[in-house]
Amino acid sequence: SFIAQDTAAREPTGATPAYGLLNLRLEWNHVMNSNLDLALFADNALNKHYLAVVYSLYNEIGYSSSVAGAPAMYGIEARYRFR
Repeated sequence: SFIAQDTAAREPTGATPAYGLLNLRLEWNHVMNSNLDLALFADNALNKHYLAVVYSLYNEIGYSSSVAGAPAMYGIEARYRFR
């Protein structure tokens, strides 16, 4: 886990729980000796639900906020190099 601000260590909701993500990328550069690059990718491939950060003001005002991490994202990338 980790703490996003100085005072959060003393607060019950101040630590962001530990998490692990699986990101994958398969890339083929200079496809068939051309200037084209292709890639397949998967970010958060297992669609893990996690909190990216927790900001806690629980002791000060009784309020804590958090930001949800990005969901699974899959895609294809293509890049052409103009030379």
